[in-house]
Amino acid sequence: MDFTYLSSNLLKKQTGVITKSIDVTLANSYKGDMEGLLTKGLSIPYQHVQHNITLNGFNSSTDYNGETEILLLDSGVITTYL
Repeated sequence: MDFTYLSSNLLKKQTGVITKSIDVTLANSYKGDMEGLLTKGLSIPYQHVQHNITLNGFNSSTDYNGETEILLLDSGVITTYL
């Protein structure tokens, strides 16, 4: 699955893209660990993590720097493409 292609196309269309505000304390506690933020902090299924990391313009989970607003893909959209 080409995560970059899927994420960038959905972002361009604004289809199934949600802006999520993250509490500053939560965001800071997962600085450098977007995978942890998504799976543990926001209960995003592991299978959807890489799509969301790519959607936010990061190459890896460690690129996350505690941003308090992130983009999330609707799980139904991801499931359609998996």
